[in-house]
Amino acid sequence: MENEGKRRAFKFFVTACVLSAMYHFIMQTYGPVVEVDGGLREVTGGRARIVAVSRYEKKANLAIKAGYDELTRISVLLNEDSNKVNREVFAGPVKVSAELFEVLQTGIDYSKVTKGAFDITVCDSNGSGCYEKLILDAKNQTVRFANSRIQLELGGIIRGFAIDKAVEVMKRKGAASGMVNAGGVIRCFGRPAHKANWLIGLREPNLVDNNDTGTVLKLRDMAAATKVGGVTIIAQRAVVAEVIASAVSALGAEKGLDLVDSLLGVEAI
Repeated sequence: MENEGKRRAFKFFVTACVLSAMYHFIMQTYGPVVEVDGGLREVTGGRARIVAVSRYEKKANLAIKAGYDELTRISVLLNEDSNKVNREVFAGPVKVSAELFEVLQTGIDYSKVTKGAFDITVCDSNGSGCYEKLILDAKNQTVRFANSRIQLELGGIIRGFAIDKAVEVMKRKGAASGMVNAGGVIRCFGRPAHKANWLIGLREPNLVDNNDTGTVLKLRDMAAATKVGGVTIIAQRAVVAEVIASAVSALGAEKGLDLVDSLLGVEAI
């Protein structure tokens, strides 16, 4: 009788565990979602707003916190690391963080694509860029300059990169969908809780104050970047949108649109 009771208790325990697991699986997969708006917050480099969608409010809040933390971490890290390079590079190659190395490689790649219209370097003598003089060593993760007159000037690429990293962290923390807006550069993923797509507003730049860089676009799994003067770029990653927006602004409408037409997965307004 005692053994029979133990078997029944064990079966009950196993059944309860299975039912609990099934319930959580169904709720996680098919249950209602909640959308949490983190609101506008001051982060390094400006203000940001993050929205997260999840099956559980707690997960959404965790994703939002992680997103804001990542925006701050990346901004501080890249600014400090790039300043270190500018101070120490003339003594020899400078070891940098994996994040800065990735940004520099992305910057060089798109400097080549845009034929220098976008450039993460400036020359002390005349302000023109010298990206081809920036030498990266992937094996040792170091940076050096082939010309003593140049300096790193990362600008908006930091913001786009930070947004992309924030989205990665939010997904790892359990956000099924979300939006990250930092200084008018926006990336959305998934879908909002109660709409088919994310709705982002776009203002006609000539009708607003010159300091207003707000954007309005209908987006899903895309990023938008707006520059004063009316350049809006849509791309799969925020860092790409930011880079191409800078290049198009430098090139002007005709050459800028030619550049956009040459790139897969990039559109311009």
